[in-house]
Amino acid sequence: IETVMPQSGQPLTVSEFASFDPIELYAYYLGLYINTRTNGLFLDYYMTFPVTYAQEIKDKIRASFARGLQRSLPVALVSSPHFSDFSVTEEASEPAAYAACALDELSIKPTKKGVAFAVFDFGGGTTDFDFGIFRLPSEQEVEEGYEKIIQNIGASGATNLGGENLIANLVYLVFRQNLDLCREHRIPFICPLGGELFPGHEPLVDNTYMAQTNSTLLMSKVRSIWENFKWEVERDDVS
Repeated sequence: IETVMPQSGQPLTVSEFASFDPIELYAYYLGLYINTRTNGLFLDYYMTFPVTYAQEIKDKIRASFARGLQRSLPVALVSSPHFSDFSVTEEASEPAAYAACALDELSIKPTKKGVAFAVFDFGGGTTDFDFGIFRLPSEQEVEEGYEKIIQNIGASGATNLGGENLIANLVYLVFRQNLDLCREHRIPFICPLGGELFPGHEPLVDNTYMAQTNSTLLMSKVRSIWENFKWEVERDDVS
């Protein structure tokens, strides 16, 4: 995926040597859904990203979205002076963007001193954290047109703490606890991100289609247990 942003007044062209960009295609269909006769045409787009994404990756994704969204707009608009207002910008991290929506939805009002908040975003691949203060604007910020301020204090994330990664590692542990059965029936599995290989793993751990299928099937079983897990605590009767 290349980091090539659209240029004002220049429709995009595709050569026979261009590589397929699934993100650009997704953004194109997304743009077709957004830009309709009923909704109107939009030129300003804002994107959010996980905290742990490298800037290079974010720039490539943003460029793919810009190209896809441009393709969803009428060619006449792209060639007009109005297209100079077209922009796809990185606005905030995903947990910070969630905070901006959730604070209003929860009817939390900003104060002069500020209301502290924390967001823990447990995703499929990563887990993000964001901490900040929701406050009223200063006099200078009021003059600049701000009504509410979300002041970010800090953000971080764990690249391997996503829900899907945890389930994949649970599956790997189940597999390792049943090595004899897997050896007997020659049942291979994949080693997930963060998983450790063990002596004699070669016949059972690989990246073949069969191993991926076995891991996926067991993940579907483990997921139902993970999502519906209930603690059962045994307590002695107290007389």
